Amino acid sequence: MKNWKVAVGTLSSWSLWVIVSTLLLRLITALTTDPNRTQNFSPLWLLIWAISVIALSAWVLLVMALGLYKRLKTNPRPFANLITIGIAGVIGNLTVGALAIQWGLDTEPLWAVRISGGFLGATLMFFVINTLRSSLIARNESIRKLIKTEQDLLGYRESAKQIISDEIENLKENTVASLLPAIEKIQELLVTKSDERTTIVDELRQLIKNDVRPLSKSVLDEAATIAMPDKNELKRPTTRLKRNVKYNFKRSMRPLISLPLFAAFFPMAEFLIIDHRSAFRGLLGGIVTGLTLALLKAITPNNFEVK
Repeated sequence: MKNWKVAVGTLSSWSLWVIVSTLLLRLITALTTDPNRTQNFSPLWLLIWAISVIALSAWVLLVMALGLYKRLKTNPRPFANLITIGIAGVIGNLTVGALAIQWGLDTEPLWAVRISGGFLGATLMFFVINTLRSSLIARNESIRKLIKTEQDLLGYRESAKQIISDEIENLKENTVASLLPAIEKIQELLVTKSDERTTIVDELRQLIKNDVRPLSKSVLDEAATIAMPDKNELKRPTTRLKRNVKYNFKRSMRPLISLPLFAAFFPMAEFLIIDHRSAFRGLLGGIVTGLTLALLKAITPNNFEVK
């Protein structure tokens, strides 16, 4: 999404939908990391998670009360929001670690992992969820505008029926007004010039047959066709995206966005799949992957496209 600063830097970034989604993701992460690592599946982990939610929520409310709430009402503050949620993630993870050690659920402090993982994980969740939320809002707004435009066009077509009906009446009146003098003139010719009666009648017959009747019929048919709505044109806007015929390889790469995502995801995956000692190698792997993507984008021609 182009305007990511608005997506993550406004007051709506802290909507209930975002908060609930972030907490649910954090709950899933909390219940699959520490219990799996320690092989201790005590229900106390759920209580620890609830206490950590209270701690990080208190931090967010404190920052809002100190001025962030007012600032978000005036201008987008993306970095302030990201730092706030990042520190909230750190507070939550440190609370989990401290309580787990105090209650005998864990023996390894892992403070460095909890601090870095809490900051990166919370920031990543907040960023991704708000990006999806903003994209969904923009999509729904576009569909709403399309439907409104369609309804306006249908309204114009209904109005066009009445306009065409009025025009037909005007056409009839104008036709009568223009034909009556000609008919009267022909009638006078029939009376005064009886020797040319046959010729005049033939000409009148040809005029009506070849000109007046086809013209009237074509006008009426065209009016009826315009007034009749075409069912094939009344299509609702579809939400399914069509694939591009050609795909620009360079424009699709976003190393500035991918690098922090790789740096957060790789160590998290290494930590969950292997052990906490592999998190640093995962961090290096994520950074190298992001830099490699940036290098590929730099050496790829601008006009390189594939089907």
